[in-house]
Amino acid sequence: MKFLTVSDIVGLLILSCFPLQTIHAPQKDNGPLKSFADSLRSKGIGTSEHSLVAALKNDDPEVRSLAANQLAQMRDTAAIPEMKKALSGEKKPKTRIEIAAALAALGDPKGLQELSTACSDKSKATEIIIEATQQLQVLHASSKPCENQILERAMTSVDYRAESISLLLPTFPAVSDVPSERLINFLTDMLGDEKQTPEVRIQAGHVLGEIGPPNSKLTIEKAILAEKDQTVRANLMEDIKVIENRQKP
Repeated sequence: MKFLTVSDIVGLLILSCFPLQTIHAPQKDNGPLKSFADSLRSKGIGTSEHSLVAALKNDDPEVRSLAANQLAQMRDTAAIPEMKKALSGEKKPKTRIEIAAALAALGDPKGLQELSTACSDKSKATEIIIEATQQLQVLHASSKPCENQILERAMTSVDYRAESISLLLPTFPAVSDVPSERLINFLTDMLGDEKQTPEVRIQAGHVLGEIGPPNSKLTIEKAILAEKDQTVRANLMEDIKVIENRQKP
């Protein structure tokens, strides 16, 4: 499963013509990027409201997701009741997240509720928790409910560790939010563990730099001395600057 990069998210924010938007990148079939509408047409689905509402019941979960995204992109608030029905009946976890995000983009609170519930549900697969959290963050909604599960997956899911750590920072929306000792200890361990990927070490340093306690500067300085990867070292040096700026009166 491919997760959005920062570039993907920034691009979508720039290109979007409405305030809230879902974060799914256009579909790609080994060629140029396709819009939601083009992807639907390639599957024989029209883009009128009637066709899109009907597509919410399509047997293909990708079509159901595309239809919800297209309705959101069209700002079709009249379709919200049908989208809510589709969400209630949806069995595929990934498709549920995508329909929920489309509803949230249209301003319906049920969409945000579904995303918050999914990202905090310990029974969900890691990729579902990560995608629900990503959706909330790009929609500028609180991802605080996701904090515990994102940290748990960062600690236990090696394949998703870097993505999980990168999502931790936005779960602390206020400067007054104090990270747990468990979180700080985990980030410190990841930062100093040369067996972790460079991306994991970079993300750990970044989160420590932004929300870590005052002694995080010393922790990162020690990591810089031991770090062999020049890219990681450069990123950690930037994290030191962030800490210094935070500590200015």
